Amino acid sequence: EGVIQGVIDFSPHEITDYLYGGLMPAHPDRLSAAGQMGIPQIVVPGGTDIRLYGVGADLPEELRQRPTVQHTPTHTHVRTSADEMAGVAHFIASRLNAARGPRAAIVPLRGFSMLNRQGSPLFDPVANQAYSQTLKAKLSSEVRYIEVDAHINDAEFARVCVETFLDLRSKAQEVQP
Repeated sequence: EGVIQGVIDFSPHEITDYLYGGLMPAHPDRLSAAGQMGIPQIVVPGGTDIRLYGVGADLPEELRQRPTVQHTPTHTHVRTSADEMAGVAHFIASRLNAARGPRAAIVPLRGFSMLNRQGSPLFDPVANQAYSQTLKAKLSSEVRYIEVDAHINDAEFARVCVETFLDLRSKAQEVQP
């Protein structure tokens, strides 16, 4: 109906569970609607660095050797591998490449979630870099790619997201009849 005029998708975390298994898998069409509508769109990798599972015996044996944090009494965050992060980046790039309208991918170089920052239990700079390198390599030149030397929860990162969105929105308004 045209009510939504743009999207900043800050936490597409359920893509990871969709691709690799977990409690909150995305719908297969995740990240498609805004692109099909041609509205301004920004995608940030918030929460894509974890897979969500249960606790104790509900945590698959093959994941018990990975860094984990019990998030709630019923949920465990399991750190994604570099290969999984590359797969998430490939998925996001394919959606942004297929989209119409102004769009951008913005990557926080110092971590993608609260527990993914230097000194935190799920910090893995190699896996984070696998995401950013894959995304940069797979994105079409039509998609703006921005790296910010900040953590996803830093004010500087939020400022870049807002400024980029306002710029994308002004470009979209220039091409509207």
